Amino acid sequence: MNNNNAPLHLAGVSLSFKDALSKRAVWLPVLLVFCLLLPTLNSGLLRDDYLHRTLLLGLESFPGSQEEAFGPVDAANKLFSFFHDGNDLLENAKVYGNIPWWTDPELKVSFWRPLAAITHWFDYQLWPDSPILMHLHSTVWYLLVGMLLGVWLIKLGVSNLALWLAMLLYVFDASHVHAVGWLANRNILIATCFGLLSMICLTHWSVNRSSLQLVAALSFYLATLLSAEAGISTLGLVIPFLLVIDKNTVAQKLMAFIGFVLVTAAWRIVYSELGYGAIHSGFYVDPINDTPNFIHTLLINGPIMLYEQLIRVPSLSMLMSPAVEINQAVISFVVLIITALLFLPMLIKNKLALYGLLVAIIAVPPACATIVSGGRLMFFFGIGVTLTCAIWFAGLKQNEEWFQKGKLYRGFAYLWSGLIVIAISAGTGFVWYSKVASAFGPEKPPFNIHSNIVEDVSEDQVVVIVNPPVLFEQMYMPLKADYFGLAKPEQMISIVPGLTPISLKQEGQKLILENPQGFLIAGDADWPAAGLPQNSLAFLAKRADRFFVSNHKQIDYQKRYNLRDIVLTVVATTENGDPSKVEVEFPQSLNSEKYVVLWWDWEAKVYKDLSELSNPIIKGPF
Repeated sequence: MNNNNAPLHLAGVSLSFKDALSKRAVWLPVLLVFCLLLPTLNSGLLRDDYLHRTLLLGLESFPGSQEEAFGPVDAANKLFSFFHDGNDLLENAKVYGNIPWWTDPELKVSFWRPLAAITHWFDYQLWPDSPILMHLHSTVWYLLVGMLLGVWLIKLGVSNLALWLAMLLYVFDASHVHAVGWLANRNILIATCFGLLSMICLTHWSVNRSSLQLVAALSFYLATLLSAEAGISTLGLVIPFLLVIDKNTVAQKLMAFIGFVLVTAAWRIVYSELGYGAIHSGFYVDPINDTPNFIHTLLINGPIMLYEQLIRVPSLSMLMSPAVEINQAVISFVVLIITALLFLPMLIKNKLALYGLLVAIIAVPPACATIVSGGRLMFFFGIGVTLTCAIWFAGLKQNEEWFQKGKLYRGFAYLWSGLIVIAISAGTGFVWYSKVASAFGPEKPPFNIHSNIVEDVSEDQVVVIVNPPVLFEQMYMPLKADYFGLAKPEQMISIVPGLTPISLKQEGQKLILENPQGFLIAGDADWPAAGLPQNSLAFLAKRADRFFVSNHKQIDYQKRYNLRDIVLTVVATTENGDPSKVEVEFPQSLNSEKYVVLWWDWEAKVYKDLSELSNPIIKGPF
């Protein structure tokens, strides 16, 4: 019998931080995961990492666009502020061509993460040419997450086998690997650290009612919000704690809750007044300014992410068609309901298990503020899923009193638990193996899916891409070229997404592209229709490219777009307003050495020169 009902009196609070940290169940899993992470220090840079490097070193974003390196103040306020009213990045990127010409002119993606940003500034002051040390820095933050989680669980009263299982399940969670290995995602690690520190202080306040401890809890919560917007998920830990664990009076609980609400409100007001936020992008969903779309995303992504966290196996929902994704959400919901019913006897008798379930439910909505489901969003609500599952598996092993005696219940419990263990073992093992294996070998320049589009291109040439498969990845092309010492083309123009068959015709100095059904540029209503398989890279491409175009907004496309000397004209649109025919006129012959015209071959998964196109119809991915 263990003492996992201890949260009624928070048996571990009396332990000092040092004593709690000295427990083997805390430091040993953290030490083991550190050893496993060592090979991944060779992961190099990814996506936003290249932009951070450019801004912090004062490098050239585009040919002729070099600016001064960010100081600490600029880094704190601007490092995660990509497109906003105060900079020219959006217009410059459209003219240069590494974001598409149809990008919503009102697009704003601007985040305020000063505490996380300043850690990147220090990286580039101390070891600007060493991504390995930067990754080591991020890894240290993840180790702190693990150690703080262990300390907090001990103070809650979790001990013995349940503590071991909770630590192992959390620190070895394969869904965390991507966040740890992506430098720009360090913000979620820092936010989780401060969130756990806030909960440790709140747990102490719950016992001794020290005003200083409550102030510390609120201060660490503010630090969480200043590290990442996802830090608001700390409320998903706080609210169930006050409801289920804390034994103070209603007035005292209300005082603590109001404190957290006031900090949240103050942060949000300042955040909005300073002009931060994400609007007019289909990639991010603002719960306040776009509530209906947020609810829709929550109903789909919420069950899927909880299901993925339960079995630790990615569902690959990003590759699914919208209809199949809805089916996956329904399946996930059914699995979660069955699991909750199975856990019901434990939830009735064990306060900590109930607390974990409530954390999972309340902390998941903030993770649905983006259409992308993934491990980097699961750090907070994953604590709740992990805690409840750890207590469940420990209870099975130790034959806890809540474990029903009926043969049918016990048989189903062992069967269901066995399936979950197999899924966790297989999924975790595969992801960790893939991550570690990919870390060995030289750093490679992944300019786009399966291709390097700037090889053998000079700085005085213009790259014209007829049908890029994933435009989102091209956003970083000039920054990557600089990092790898390759030539940046003078300009880079993407004509239309490569998700549909395209009729291509060349007339003198013009390229004419047409598809009567449209090029799938606009938002939700223009998903690929018949012909696509249920799971396809095309759906991932469509979701990624929604970064540039608002959801549920009809864009009034201009007739002409002047991209320096190149003029793009929208000749025709569909009934939904999606461009269906465009003409691109060049100032020189396309046969001159000035232009490198490429098209994406979906069958060969490579870019090919226009001279290699024998059929006037470029096939789509179906």
